[in-house]
Amino acid sequence: MQELKISTGQAILLIVGTILPTAMLTAPTGIVKYATTDAWLSILLGTLIGICTAIVSSGIALMHPGLSFFQIMDKHLGRVCSKTVGVLFTAYFVVTSIDVLRQFTDFMMQSVLRKTPSVVLGGIAVLLALYAVYQGIEVIARVNSIVTVGGILVFAISTPVYFYEMKIGNLLPIFVSPIGRILMGAYLSSSWFTEVFVIVLLATFLNNPGRTRAVALIGVSATGLSLIWIVTGSIAIFGVGIIPLFDYPTFNVFRIIDVARFLERIDAFYIAIWVGMTIMKMSILVFFSHYCLCQTFGITEPKTFLAPFGLLTLTLSIVSWSSKVEYKQFLMNSIGFYLLLSLVVPVILYIALRLKHAGKRAMP
Repeated sequence: MQELKISTGQAILLIVGTILPTAMLTAPTGIVKYATTDAWLSILLGTLIGICTAIVSSGIALMHPGLSFFQIMDKHLGRVCSKTVGVLFTAYFVVTSIDVLRQFTDFMMQSVLRKTPSVVLGGIAVLLALYAVYQGIEVIARVNSIVTVGGILVFAISTPVYFYEMKIGNLLPIFVSPIGRILMGAYLSSSWFTEVFVIVLLATFLNNPGRTRAVALIGVSATGLSLIWIVTGSIAIFGVGIIPLFDYPTFNVFRIIDVARFLERIDAFYIAIWVGMTIMKMSILVFFSHYCLCQTFGITEPKTFLAPFGLLTLTLSIVSWSSKVEYKQFLMNSIGFYLLLSLVVPVILYIALRLKHAGKRAMP
């Protein structure tokens, strides 16, 4: 796979595009259910976990600038460790791709295109993602930058309208939720923020590898602030008693906005931006699942595997869960899986590499 280079700004937006689309859709429902008016505190704690992940993951890449993650693993921890981690990371990205695709088709069928079969919606999303992956990481980064900046502009322009609908009293009282429930909300949100570990793979594509840590920290911090604003705004508009009843509260915020019957139905902008960002997240996930597979098994003609990859993702997203209830149950049960591979494994690898480095320095 040709290693084209991307800029620091593009890499930051890739981090944002990796975390934000799925989180912004369902974050208010899941976190408010546990932390109520202290949901912002749960997200803040989740962001801190993401920052720790960013420091550890970027630290692995910065140990040996110029080498890819798999070259570092081969050189210092051996081929067995490298291949084992490669398989685990491939599994992570494949499962996450299937998860995101199912979330995409569920949202579109429930809120926008109710009579369109899931196989059609999912098929279109997969085809667009595969086309982006075929063009390479540089094209993905450029398109993602356009889509993400467009999303930022839409949210920035809609902020005054957001205020028009808010009831500040809905945000009170604060610091009343039990610490256990706040931590449960943080546990839920951390499964999104630890996706920043992708920086350990993305670093090899940066035109300035020395900025790897800054890319990760800025990306995860910007995403955390965005989610705090989204969740706080949703609470201020609907209140903590209503939000858990919605599957997609952020979408409903834009759906109800009506200013003097002049500015209304701006939910179409939300849908357009969210669809674009989700397609780009799918592209990022498929790219790195494909990249990990090829690097792990030494595949020399990687693009021949794109079509089977896409077909597998589409098929499993449709048949893996028979109902929406079963899918929601999977989301809760899979948090441990996501944290194991996106947080625990990088921490273990970082410690192992540090110990290996310290051992070499101690040798006479």
